[in-house]
Amino acid sequence: MHALSGLDIALWDIRGKLEGVSVSKLLGGAKRTRVECYASLMQYYGDVEHLKRNTARALDRGFRRSSCTNAPPKRSPSRVQ
Repeated sequence: MHALSGLDIALWDIRGKLEGVSVSKLLGGAKRTRVECYASLMQYYGDVEHLKRNTARALDRGFRRSSCTNAPPKRSPSRVQ
């Protein structure tokens, strides 16, 4: 899915460059002047101390929102029995 998203973004960028306009113009124009960012804490695999450290670090850097997941690590087919 990430590769498809990257391709989609690249194609919009190419079209904007060919037409000499920003991607926001291609999509109907800017709707706001600011976009609030969030800290992606990624996976923490149940390690609560790791989650606490990264959350504190994100707050110290000024982020007001964050995202994380406790999904188990993916197994490669060769390791699945």
